[in-house]
Amino acid sequence: MPQTRVEDYEPRFFGRYLLGHMPSERAVNMYLRASRSFDTLDDASRRLMSLAYRYPWLLGAIDNGLALKGKSSSLRFRIWAMSAILETCPEYFSYFSPVTGIRAALKLIFAILRAPFRALIGIIVVSVNE
Repeated sequence: MPQTRVEDYEPRFFGRYLLGHMPSERAVNMYLRASRSFDTLDDASRRLMSLAYRYPWLLGAIDNGLALKGKSSSLRFRIWAMSAILETCPEYFSYFSPVTGIRAALKLIFAILRAPFRALIGIIVVSVNE
């Protein structure tokens, strides 16, 4: 991944998790400007981010685990911030607008079937890294 600065990786990483592909430079720059006001990551969040960077497929499970444990986390705050930024970008309107039809139904069924496994993995990973 061709970044010039290490901190550029975080918005790209979260954007890929939320969109399924890399976000636009505009979205990355918006996140970087907003992130100047973020608190630093707490130790648990730092460990979870390190783990997610090594195993990107774990980020969704970690996000679910933190949500289910009701933890106030600087990591979840950053994911929410990127989500909010992406929602304001017109190029991602279709990602956040309601969908209908068979494709939407299939995506919903897949998400329902996947959710318990992802949640279980997330709770375990979050508990181990607390």
